[in-house]
Amino acid sequence: MFQLDDKFFEGIGIERMSPEEAAVFKQHVQEELEARIGERIMDGFSSEKLEEFEQIMDDAPGFVDNWLRLNVPDFRNDKTFAALVQNNNGQETRQVISEFASLKWLEINRPDFNQISMLVIKEMQDELKANIDKIFS
Repeated sequence: MFQLDDKFFEGIGIERMSPEEAAVFKQHVQEELEARIGERIMDGFSSEKLEEFEQIMDDAPGFVDNWLRLNVPDFRNDKTFAALVQNNNGQETRQVISEFASLKWLEINRPDFNQISMLVIKEMQDELKANIDKIFS
């Protein structure tokens, strides 16, 4: 989905942690953010839409190919798809196709995905900064 950089953790005090503790903390924050963003993005969708996205995320046999055929028939010429393939050492794999389908699904069904993600990230960063004393106690 996204990867947090060191800039995200500035001002949180992660430099006070050992490298091992910092790695565990970063992983926990990453997982929590993914869960919060997922909840916020999926809020308000019908059960049918949620099921559709779940099948794309799970790369349900035949489902992703059919969804792409109906919604993005020329996907192999899409710039985003080309970038995903390039980032995968030029290999077009099921994982790349499924990841592309999930990105396109979000683009079509949740065009405000990036704004929501940035808002949740900012909220989490503010929450961590506000609770810095609790984190290190």
